[in-house]
Amino acid sequence: MRKEEDILEILRWNRNNAILVTAGLLITLIFNNVLFLASFSFVSFLFFFRSNWSLLKSMQPFGGYGNWVTFFRFILLVGVMLSWNLIPNTIFVAILICFVGLDGVDGWAARKNKQTTVFGQYFDMELDALFVLFCCVILYFKGISGLWILLPGALRYLFVLFTWILGPKEIKEERTSYGASIAVLFFISLLISLTFQNTFQSTILIISGLSIVVSFGISFYKYILA
Repeated sequence: MRKEEDILEILRWNRNNAILVTAGLLITLIFNNVLFLASFSFVSFLFFFRSNWSLLKSMQPFGGYGNWVTFFRFILLVGVMLSWNLIPNTIFVAILICFVGLDGVDGWAARKNKQTTVFGQYFDMELDALFVLFCCVILYFKGISGLWILLPGALRYLFVLFTWILGPKEIKEERTSYGASIAVLFFISLLISLTFQNTFQSTILIISGLSIVVSFGISFYKYILA
């Protein structure tokens, strides 16, 4: 029973996180300042940690090794979100590459030490979603991409809000192999676009962005039919 309550608590946070991040995105676009997206996201994750504090304390060492890696990625991302316009682009991209490079290490560490949890799954998943949205906002702010890039960047949050409005259904949210491959391609295209711009970069960004839209479109369709 306690495990079911923990899952429901995480799902409630997931909905509230989508609301906060979406609000942060809108204010960021209005005032042309990423500080709002960073602040709203940071506060949301603080609530996430607080609501799962008992779970984290029950793991040895505190939080578990997998979540240590994810928390380090969290600090990296928040730090670069707050200072992206104050550091050289090479350092900016290097930090983002480090963030992406550690993706998967947290899951491996959790499985290796038998510390896999729903908390860890959502922590990693929502952190990746924030990374994507942040990169898309920066591409738009720098004029590297048009306003369209914000759609694939925000789809994760729109999907959560969409499923909340429709109401809960007996369908489990899970990562598919094709979805993971598309996500990796999009990650790479974002990093490439922040490093240099040419026809190849533009093409890869458009293809990967459209792939993300199609992938989420399939998820929307499955949810409606469920």
